[in-house]
Amino acid sequence: MLKNLMTWLHQPFELLNTKSQKWLLIISSGVFVIIFMNIYLPFDIHNWYKNSPTPLFITLSGFGIIGMLFLAFSQFVLRPLFPIATFTNLGFMLWFLLEITFLALVMLLIYGSIEDTLSEFSTDFFLAFRYTFLVIIIPYLITLFYIKSQQSALAAESRNSSAQQVHNSQLVHFYDENQALKFSVDHNNLLYIKSADNYVAIHYLKDEKIFKELVRTNLKKLSEELTNTSILRIHRSTMVNVEKILTTKKTAKGYQLILRHLPEETFQVSRNFQENIQAIT
Repeated sequence: MLKNLMTWLHQPFELLNTKSQKWLLIISSGVFVIIFMNIYLPFDIHNWYKNSPTPLFITLSGFGIIGMLFLAFSQFVLRPLFPIATFTNLGFMLWFLLEITFLALVMLLIYGSIEDTLSEFSTDFFLAFRYTFLVIIIPYLITLFYIKSQQSALAAESRNSSAQQVHNSQLVHFYDENQALKFSVDHNNLLYIKSADNYVAIHYLKDEKIFKELVRTNLKKLSEELTNTSILRIHRSTMVNVEKILTTKKTAKGYQLILRHLPEETFQVSRNFQENIQAIT
């Protein structure tokens, strides 16, 4: 448990590393503080300034504005001064506590009394730190969670895109009866395969034209080699790339298929292989 915690603390903190993410944190935190302070009046804060000539809305909104200015200063001025372009999780937590400490000090210097004794100042600073932490931690965590979820969504989309690209460019390899590689074709271009005596005829697209390649093997062997692909057997003498199916029609004799690029040719599905087509229709 402790080992896992230590490992996590020393892992890179991968948020707030771009300008857009930093501005999102700054603006969302400031807006949240302004709305939260004026609506909920936490910590009986309205009694703190009841004798102030400044309207309470202006005073409370000032917390949010000052907070935005300080966060902007922290993220865009202070961070570049230190060799911390990328935090660890522990480093970010320490930086956050420093931000709260200095922000509380700024708030106290602006809104506090200059006549306080050292003891009173220490007490007020502790309260300012606690209140600042309790208020700012909410938008801070919400913003970090949002950024993390966006990054996760983009990462998932990128993985899916990469997987799709790999899938789209996957080659189908054809070996002869001696296991020698004779022919390869992009599965997107493969249309169908026909048995031809001791050979199979591979029909495929190239430059929008249909070509045929003969390989000395048989469909039974091909069916085993092409398991878990989009190329399924529909007849004892035929295999088709089901991704190329344009239409399917149920007849008394079974299914009839028409493939893209071959609108005038019909492929009959024999009863022994109807389950292959039923599974995808």
